[in-house]
Amino acid sequence: GLVFTNRHLVRDADKIRVTALDGATWEADLVHEDDPTNTALLRLRLPPGKQVPAVARGSLASVEVGETVLALGNPEGRALTVRRGVVSAVRGKRLQIDAGIGNQNGGGAIVSLRGELLAVVDGGKVDWVEVAYAHRGEQAKVETGLDLSPGIDDLGERYRVALDRYGSTVPASAGEAPPAAAHPVAAVVRKAGAAMLNVRVEQDLAALAQEDNPFAPPASRAQPRGLGSGVVIDESGLALTNWHVVDEATEPDGSAVPGWIVRAYLRDGRSYVADVLSISREEDLALIRLRLPPEERLTAIELGSSAHLSVGDLAVAIGNPHGRADTVTAGVITAKNQAIRVKGRWRKLKHLLETDAAINAGNSGGALLDAAGRLIGINSAGGAAHAVTGYAIGVDHVREKLLGLLLSPEKLRSAYAGIEVIDQDGKVLVRAVDRHGPAAGAGVEPGDVVRAVAGRPVCCSVAFALAWRELADERVELSLERAGKSRVVALTPMSAAAWAVFRQTGLVVREVSIVDEPDAVQNAAVAGYRRFTGDPTAAPRELPGSLVRVERVHPETAARVAIRPGDFVFALQVVDEATGAAELMHLQRTAELQRGCNQLATYEGSTLTAWIVRGAEVQVVELPAKRVPW
Repeated sequence: GLVFTNRHLVRDADKIRVTALDGATWEADLVHEDDPTNTALLRLRLPPGKQVPAVARGSLASVEVGETVLALGNPEGRALTVRRGVVSAVRGKRLQIDAGIGNQNGGGAIVSLRGELLAVVDGGKVDWVEVAYAHRGEQAKVETGLDLSPGIDDLGERYRVALDRYGSTVPASAGEAPPAAAHPVAAVVRKAGAAMLNVRVEQDLAALAQEDNPFAPPASRAQPRGLGSGVVIDESGLALTNWHVVDEATEPDGSAVPGWIVRAYLRDGRSYVADVLSISREEDLALIRLRLPPEERLTAIELGSSAHLSVGDLAVAIGNPHGRADTVTAGVITAKNQAIRVKGRWRKLKHLLETDAAINAGNSGGALLDAAGRLIGINSAGGAAHAVTGYAIGVDHVREKLLGLLLSPEKLRSAYAGIEVIDQDGKVLVRAVDRHGPAAGAGVEPGDVVRAVAGRPVCCSVAFALAWRELADERVELSLERAGKSRVVALTPMSAAAWAVFRQTGLVVREVSIVDEPDAVQNAAVAGYRRFTGDPTAAPRELPGSLVRVERVHPETAARVAIRPGDFVFALQVVDEATGAAELMHLQRTAELQRGCNQLATYEGSTLTAWIVRGAEVQVVELPAKRVPW
């Protein structure tokens, strides 16, 4: 007649009564209590010789994450209720499940499908769902999969003296282990768990202090600023997460904010600093790459199909909700092709899968998996309603945006060759060539097979895209195969900034260093300075280290403005809003011209005033330009 329950339920009770499922009621005495686990041990006042059925004792040591479990309780005070869920995690001596148990289930049992007691539900004195509902009404969020209950192993140790005193006998195992089919989520975790990431965004406070005080000690002191999840998509360390997970650590173009660190953790405890390669705010996606040691490879997830999913199919979410690393929750697909408005984006997030698997803060960027352990979505948002609802970006849309957007030269901030490739029959095939790009001038044609970039073999379109990220605007050899014959062509790609300038203005430009062409840079700098000062004999005290020269002009731009190859774009003219006076934005680098165009132009297109140096002459021209999205 020994009974475990929650301590807060019986602590101040004058009389304790226990009612069995068949309606039999007995008075009970409080034998022992344990505050850290919020548990108490009761002893029923049974008639002499009377025995009651007892549950078999299990062990957390034999529990598998993803295993199906049952939570038994009496939340309404009238009849036994059963909630089915899965083991989300085993955290030390406590069991975490996603069965949605709450305050009214306090003191109930969590049992395995063999009928063995695994843990005692810790309901707590306060029902946080009711508190949230009281404060926020229908906008309250039901958060599940985060309930932690003391395991029976721990309770057996804590109550060992009391159990021995009353001659407790633990029944034998309830029966045979259920078939593997009874634990489909555990099978998913076994297959896909190694590809799951917990993502942490940190700020180096020591680096911040160093900016304020150059004499401060340089020791690093990282402060966590954000938590999220991710999933490895390539064994080289490429992974996906949400844009909003890494937002604080990235500039609008996806480059890193100084002093911020993105760190990724695997389920086995290994951790790596991760570089953010590209972001899309409106798609809420980010491509990151873990800094792996040489020759190290990771387990990558297999990509499934969201189009072939049906409402009611199994859905498993693995992530880092509220910092609870490697939490597993399960449910079904409740709807497809949903669209919701998410804070931080100007338009609705579309192509979403809706699921009743618990998606909480911190699950963002993590994987939604199907019954075969394949990726079917990137978890992005939890529902705001009182019901359990989560949303994931469907994997078909993710795949499209990965190949067409996140791996584009614009998003990767990489050199631009003017080649579009696809994967076909294990080869990297040129699908299209920009007739205004460097590749066209080098003789690259659609249908060519790309074998290597700058001597680096490429096996797929992803490797091809990333290869250009390592290059600048220097001559590159491209190994091709055409009609079964090998050939090598050489081209000079545009730098990331030059490619942006071309999209902004139609000008193909290149930085010219004073080291490489001292006379050209000096003559242009002197001409610009004399026009600026109005003194035909003046000379600048210091020559610029480089200037921006026009290499080619798009025909549409050439028809509208008198700019020719060989001209230097010396400056952009800016009007001071306060005084109305004209000022010059002097340009030495291509990136400065890029930033100037984005600063002064609009997305629809504007006309900028540019100072152009041609030989010893300076011309002021009206340059059509537009701001381009990152």
